[in-house]
Amino acid sequence: MTGRGHIGLQQLSSLAASARTLLGPVKFSKFIVDQNTHETVLTCSAFRFLESLNLTSAVGQLLFETVQMHDKVYKTGTTSLLFLVGAWSNAALECLHQDIPISVIVSAMSEGLNSCIEEVRSLQIPLPNIHKKSVHERNSGNRSGDSSPPELMPSQDNICLLNEQLTGRACFQQKNTCDLGEINSKCPTSTAVPYEPSYWMLGRSFPSSRAKLTHSRHLNRPEENCCPSPQEHAVDPAGVLAEDYHLGRLAMSLSHGSQHCMKLVEAVVACMHQNVDKMSNVHFNIVDIVTCCLPGLSSSLSCVCSGYITSVSVENTVVVKYLQDRLLRCLLFEGDLTERYRHVGFNRTSNITTASDHVNIPGSSLEDIWVKSAINMLSELNVNLILVKGYVSESLVQQCIPKNILIVSQVNHNVLQAFCEVTGAIPVTYLTQVTMCCVGTGACVSIWKTRMSSTVHLGHGLLINVSAPRISLVTAVLTNTVPAKMKAMEDEFWSCVYRLNHAITDQKVFIGGGSVELLCLSHLQKLEVLSLKQNNKSSTGQVYHTSSWLTGCIDHYKPNVLRAMANGWFKYIATIMCNTIKCESELEARTLIHDHLQKISKVNSPVAYIRKEYAKDIVYVDFPNKFEDTFEIYDNVTPKVEAWHQALDLTLLVLQTDAEILTGSWTPRQLLNSQRSVSEFVLL
Repeated sequence: MTGRGHIGLQQLSSLAASARTLLGPVKFSKFIVDQNTHETVLTCSAFRFLESLNLTSAVGQLLFETVQMHDKVYKTGTTSLLFLVGAWSNAALECLHQDIPISVIVSAMSEGLNSCIEEVRSLQIPLPNIHKKSVHERNSGNRSGDSSPPELMPSQDNICLLNEQLTGRACFQQKNTCDLGEINSKCPTSTAVPYEPSYWMLGRSFPSSRAKLTHSRHLNRPEENCCPSPQEHAVDPAGVLAEDYHLGRLAMSLSHGSQHCMKLVEAVVACMHQNVDKMSNVHFNIVDIVTCCLPGLSSSLSCVCSGYITSVSVENTVVVKYLQDRLLRCLLFEGDLTERYRHVGFNRTSNITTASDHVNIPGSSLEDIWVKSAINMLSELNVNLILVKGYVSESLVQQCIPKNILIVSQVNHNVLQAFCEVTGAIPVTYLTQVTMCCVGTGACVSIWKTRMSSTVHLGHGLLINVSAPRISLVTAVLTNTVPAKMKAMEDEFWSCVYRLNHAITDQKVFIGGGSVELLCLSHLQKLEVLSLKQNNKSSTGQVYHTSSWLTGCIDHYKPNVLRAMANGWFKYIATIMCNTIKCESELEARTLIHDHLQKISKVNSPVAYIRKEYAKDIVYVDFPNKFEDTFEIYDNVTPKVEAWHQALDLTLLVLQTDAEILTGSWTPRQLLNSQRSVSEFVLL
């Protein structure tokens, strides 16, 4: 069967080729125009790129859903996934043109990827090793010419590691005040943390301050699972959380060209550390981070603030000014704050009609009665602040303004949870559930201002900061003069957050800059040579039995499949070199890659060569700012490997589906009753 009729693979290749400029740290943005609304947007993300396209084909939908799911879980690696889908689709088409059976293609490509994943484990770097290298370089004076700002690193007097061998946790006890520039003791109110780099210690073993459900009729877990043992932690905290651990080196090595956003992430960590108690557990929790996008402002105004920054109507300006410098009593609502709102799953009774619903007496509607009772209840409980997850009745908002009651709507669930922890408020669904026990205390509200001490009006709203003492919630304020770039900047920030979080979770990183892919390319070429040698030894007139025909067929065609698959890695590395302006042309990139491959083939240890020689050519980069240090490039382990798996799974799924459509040889019943295990089939 030739690849001429495999439309699905051709569509995958075409869609992936259109996003090749998005690969690598230096991305060339795509300018997308909506033909219906004439709205424009700039994007440098593979997920946003596919989201903006009108993909009507089944293959296009499969590709978008695969990329969408990967972005939802990892927030990074989607461009690599999309590129490899196209590269390996071309590899499959090349194999089909050589009349290689589909079963052989599937088997050989799966085996090749699994072998590559095992091989690249040697390029993983544990986080403690990064710390040791950083300390060694500083002690040996290799960075004597560095003119970067002084590192804000806790000393041994500031840090106390307690029971690290027994519990796997690290507790910070701060005895002295650290100079953090604009970070000070007023951070819980309205102080902004600029994006100057700051270095703090953090690790996976920091437990969250959130309460964990251990007893429930819905979650019956064994007793031993309620309290995780120290062995569940990947690495001893003493290695990752040791004295002088350089978070800045790790963060900047994972920035992938987004130094501006990664500095904001460092400021987020610093602000989280500043907000916790002296005896509390420091943690880096993604759910405690929210963003506030302000298009039209200079990007230099981007900063990090403790608390929740959001906008309210200008009509609430007087209320906010009245509530400033006060400790407020607050309520939290997990749904809409309207008279007609009912929770999900509520079944309205049928065959029952309320007479008052059909009586049109002025001032006696159900909503008016509900608003009046709500105002009376709020006044009796002396509530000043209400945070609502959903929408709020406009009549209730207007009635609350004269009573100096501030209502904030469209609040994220994580924000409600954060205020629940620090204020003691109990989230409710309806006003009828509110009692004195549900009211929290200690919240505060202020008008948010930039570092230039100017008030910001977003559209027709006023920006405010809702906070509380010791709150773990941190808001990253993102600003950009070009509104079309605002969404791309937000995606870039979240990618940096998740890259740092994945590194801490995995406790290890890959050497970046194409090192992993180069090792895969070299390894596949080695496997190809070994397969050819085995075929030459076994081609001595041997006749295969019927039962062993497939095995012999795989051995015969395996070198061709591995060669085609290796070409995908080759194109991947060449594209990164061209996009990063390392090479001016693809020909120059291919020449450089061939030169490295020849040197690798002559050494005993490809890993050692990549770590030393290839690192000099690719890994180390100088950032544009002369005050910046030189950092290595690192990649996340889990997101990268999962992107490889999903790219190959999608390619093979489309390959087999196309074959089924062309030949009609596979029916759903035959597919389920085949000898393949269920785990080999991917459901998208």
